[in-house]
Parts: sequence; structure tokens; C-alpha cells
Amino acid sequence: MTEEKKTSSNQMLTVLQETKSPDTRSPIGKEFSTVTAMTKLMPITVYAISSIQNEQELFIGKVRAKDFLENADSKVDVYDPKKQRTTGSSTGYQRDVSKRKAEDFGRFMQKHPANFTASSLYLNIRDADVDKVRKTKVHENGELYKITIPDHTKIWVVDGQHRLEGLHKMLDVTDDPDIEIPILLTIGLSRTEEMFQFVTMNKARANVKVDLAERNLANTMRKDKTFKLNVMQRGSIFKDIEFVDKAVTIMDELVDTPGSPWYNRVLLPNEHKTELTTVSSASFVDSLEPLMKKTFSGGKKQKPKPALADVDVEAASRHINAVWKGLRLVKPVMFEKKNACYFVIQHTIGTMAIHLVLMKMHTNGDSEKLRKASAEDWKKLFSIKSLKNETLWNKGEKGEYGGKFTNYGTNKKSFSFIADLLYKEIQKNKFWINEYKD
Repeated sequence: MTEEKKTSSNQMLTVLQETKSPDTRSPIGKEFSTVTAMTKLMPITVYAISSIQNEQELFIGKVRAKDFLENADSKVDVYDPKKQRTTGSSTGYQRDVSKRKAEDFGRFMQKHPANFTASSLYLNIRDADVDKVRKTKVHENGELYKITIPDHTKIWVVDGQHRLEGLHKMLDVTDDPDIEIPILLTIGLSRTEEMFQFVTMNKARANVKVDLAERNLANTMRKDKTFKLNVMQRGSIFKDIEFVDKAVTIMDELVDTPGSPWYNRVLLPNEHKTELTTVSSASFVDSLEPLMKKTFSGGKKQKPKPALADVDVEAASRHINAVWKGLRLVKPVMFEKKNACYFVIQHTIGTMAIHLVLMKMHTNGDSEKLRKASAEDWKKLFSIKSLKNETLWNKGEKGEYGGKFTNYGTNKKSFSFIADLLYKEIQKNKFWINEYKD
């Protein structure tokens, strides 16, 4: 392409971007305001190798991000509730693209030249358009094909819409970045089969936990300051790593210390669950976030610093241990080994709720004094009805109906609701009022 034609093409694409109608339901796809504009898209060429799985052929290749986003007539099959209500027919099978998730990914890719994602997009050209696509074998032995997708041929994004939209957002402010996208492409699947593949991929793909990798990353950062600096420069995905490092260290101290209420109670990565392990390491670390994660960012609506954000690990470990020892003194039966599975005080529900209560106490009380409180002091602070009554925390094994707090469920709203109930009782506690309330 000559420089003159290239300039004209770029100007034309700019006009298209400025004149296209907004598509709130599928921000990746293109919609144009005029028939003339619709004739200006360009074909997409993909070089890919063929892969056979049973009776299905898949193509594995790559596309240049800028070329794909500017020229591909791509779309996500998003569910439209309004159309569902008016027509009564099923519309779409995917949720709206989350603006926050997409922008987070775009910022991550833009943040540092070493940032990349090893994930591929899964694209499909449906059966109605299969005859439009041209496949030419380039190399007989290598099964390499040149695949030409004509302009206005709809390319359906089955998996990877957040990554694609994130790159789209990033490319609005970046001058032609050197970014190529790995793709998996099927040609000729029906919409029904496409939906089946979407369900299969997401059902079969487990929500992979990263707590073990984060633990090792944090440990390496502690030993290698140069590596730590590099990681911290690479964007928001790693912004929590310092918190994870501190939280994991505290958790390990509690789990490994005989006499601690948490001794051998946390299920660590790659360990098998026992009759004593009541909460996963990932959940325990998450529960410490309100107390430890640095969220203070200034501005008009300033948030207070978390109670343990700047406290050294040893002091924070002593504090958390004293809190739970105090709880154990209030109702020992719930902490006995034989009852590990019968009360949820040390399961995800109780762990999350208690640490939320602790955050509220630090926010509204003398934080420094609370950090120095003994187990006996915490016994007095937690001497409230909801912690003295073990039936509220009963798990309800073997078909039994569980206690009140068990039946609220295991989600953030439930944890917060339980914490509010406990804190309201603590606010009436005379020991709290006289000794620790601000």
C-alpha cells in the first residue's frame, strides 16, 4: 500500500470511528451510520495451522490487534432482556462486557512493555457465512493455511471479549502498539453449537486459584528488591502483592504455633483437607484484607488507613492471635477439635465476619490500645449474646437445619450483615464503652 493510500485509509477509519453508532450491548462490534461507511471495512487475513479434534477442525493463529479492531466486523452475542420481553424469544447467551474489567486489562497491557497475556481469543464464523471465507493451504507438510475473511463477514467473539474490549480502549490512546493476539478460530459452527462451546469452556474451566503462586511471588519479592521493583511497576494485577505477603506470613504464624486457635486449622495450598481444617488459606488471607490492605488514596472522601496496614508482621500476628484466643475463652466448645466441623465460627463465615467486626472496632475505637489488648481483654469485649450462643453458629451436619448465621450463606453481603449484628452488640458492651471506644 502506498503512503498516500495508507494515509487515506487511516483517515477513512478515523471517520468510521467517529460516525459509528454507539452499541451499548456489544461495544466490540461495529455499527455504522451510513451505507457508504459500511463499504469501507477491509478483509482480515489470518495465517493459521489446522488442528483436528474428533470431527471438528480448529485453526490456531494470530492477528494484529490494531488491524482486527479497525477492520473486523466482530460481535459478542449479548443477551438483551428488552428484546426477550417484547418478542418472547431467546436473545443472546453472554453477559454485557464489564467496562471495569476491560479497562483494567487495557491499562495492564499499556502499563509496561513486559506485560502480556498468554490467553487466546476464541472466534467463530457461523454456518451462514462459511461460504464467504477462503482457505488456501500454504505449506503442505505444516498444515499451514492462509484464511481470508472478507469485509462485512460477522466474526463472533465466543471467549475473550473483555481482553478485546480492553485493547480497544487502550488503542484509542496508543499509537499503533506492537500487539498481536493469539486466536482459536472455528469456521461453520451454528449459533447453537457456538453456545454449547461457550458453556463447555466455562463449565470445564475451573476457577484456578492463584494463592500458591502469589505466596511464592511475595516470598521472592521479599528476598529480591530488584524483582520487587519490577513487579510493582507492572500494573494493577500485582498491586495487592505486598498485602498478600504480609497476610500469608501472619497466617503461617497462627497456623504453625501450638496453642493458637488456628493451629493446623487452615487448609494450605496443595494439602489435603482433614477433619481439623476448616477454612482455605485463600479465604483466610481474603478475610484479613479490611484490616491490612492499603486502600487510603486521599481526595475529598478520605478513607481511614486499615488498622494493621503499617504494623509489623510480628505485632500483627500477636494481635490476631489474642483476638481469637479471646473468642475461644468466650465459648470454648466451638473451638474444640472434636467440634471443628460442627460450628462455623472458624469456617469462612465466621472468619470473614469476625475480621470485619475487628475492622469496625479499630475504625471507631482506640486502635493502638486494641492492638495491645490481651486475650482476657478480648474475652470481655466479645462477651455478647451472639458469641455466647453456640447454636447460632451450628453448621447443621447430616440434614440438620443449621444455625442462624450458617443459613445467611457465604457471600460478602452475608458476612457484612453478621458483622453488623455483632458490632451492634459490642457497642452496648460497657467494657468497650469505658476502655476502648473513641
